[in-house]
Amino acid sequence: ALIRAILEEAIRDNASMIYIEPQADGVRVRFRSGGLVHLRMTASFGWHGVLITRLRMMAGFHAADGRKSMSADMKLQLSRDTVELLVVIHQTEMEETATIKIKSRSRSVSLANIGLDGSQLTALKSILSHQFGLVVVTGASERDNAAMLHSLLGEIDASDLKVVTVETEQVCVSEKYTQLIAEKGENLSQVVETALLMEPDVLMVDGLIDRQLFQRLLEAALSGHFVLLSEPMESVVDFMEYLTSLDLHQD
Repeated sequence: ALIRAILEEAIRDNASMIYIEPQADGVRVRFRSGGLVHLRMTASFGWHGVLITRLRMMAGFHAADGRKSMSADMKLQLSRDTVELLVVIHQTEMEETATIKIKSRSRSVSLANIGLDGSQLTALKSILSHQFGLVVVTGASERDNAAMLHSLLGEIDASDLKVVTVETEQVCVSEKYTQLIAEKGENLSQVVETALLMEPDVLMVDGLIDRQLFQRLLEAALSGHFVLLSEPMESVVDFMEYLTSLDLHQD
């Protein structure tokens, strides 16, 4: 339970690495986030063996392996997040240390459970196979919209494609594509322009999009890019009214 609690906190903090390290009088847990390493908790030394033993079990290491350095990939379901990890346990002169790399995470949204019938789901997957175009996700919850965008992205065969995402909050983490984060106060349009300079085949944009940026993304969709974006709207009707109010250029 403690290992899962540590992992869930790391996910909430957008951490990329977790370090479990023995100390002379206890054990400490540190997270790497935003390029910096932060202390998250300390505990008495008795907890060190508990954490390492539990982590070994979760990673599939066997007791017969003994106290030697080992590494393994593992996948966990944490609440609504699917997380892929690389677990490395290393034997030091003092005790064992553990390093957990968060390789990817994704908020689970099944396309089979979004209210589409078989033919509609087939049509959606067909759209996602196009070389260019525009798909807009609408909904009242910005975080659910972001999760849906990543679910759609996961349906695209990106093995030979360059995929770039622009996000205001890192809902999902993946090594399969380039992720650009628009920090608080940063102009989303400027980050999108940076992304377009990378010449992506697929561009995902999650954030509040004004008329000018929507126009720019529409142009990108018509010039060879496949664009996924979200707009926080209560309904499709609200989105259509919003789209009409944008007064987009017809040329």
